[in-house]
Amino acid sequence: TEIYTLSLHDALPIYRDAVSGVPLRRPVTGIGAPWQAVYDSESHSVGVALRQGFGEALTLDGLVVAKYGDPRPGPDTPATTAIAFTSSGDRVATGDFAGNVRIFDKRGAATGVSMLEQGRVQQVDFSPDDSLLLTLSAAGNATVWQSRSGVEAHRLAGPSPFVCASFAHFGGKPHALFGTRDGRVLLYDLDDDHLLLRAREIW
Repeated sequence: TEIYTLSLHDALPIYRDAVSGVPLRRPVTGIGAPWQAVYDSESHSVGVALRQGFGEALTLDGLVVAKYGDPRPGPDTPATTAIAFTSSGDRVATGDFAGNVRIFDKRGAATGVSMLEQGRVQQVDFSPDDSLLLTLSAAGNATVWQSRSGVEAHRLAGPSPFVCASFAHFGGKPHALFGTRDGRVLLYDLDDDHLLLRAREIW
């Protein structure tokens, strides 16, 4: 099992042995091989992006409470490679190996909002006010979308491919923070795509 990124902000998940029910402090293979796992502090659930081609929301006891994507994926269904919750917990975004980005409600119903990134989706992230969605491709390109409509708002590329990305909100407007393959940290003002900060890697 490979877990590429793991972000648990407020609590650690409790995994239980399927037979005995004894809590385990390690991932178990019952949910498949995840690409990514994130914690939603609003609903106290864990979102998991699975290679089988869908995402799941789990309680901290390991119970599946929602599925995002095809509940019966076939052999050609692209692996789900990224997942993120809105800050309010009312919507979930997933990205897959083929570049598809979709938004679901918290119960797993499709909202009809979908986007297409340039290749495998490595990361998705909602802005603090949930109005924007940031997607990062494995090729190192990033796109910012209007999360309610799926309309592209910004397409960003750095001097070196991006390897990680997240939103930062200050000064009354959103910014996008990126780490690059050559060790830089870049901060973009999303109002005008202006480069605000560039720094060398410090560790």
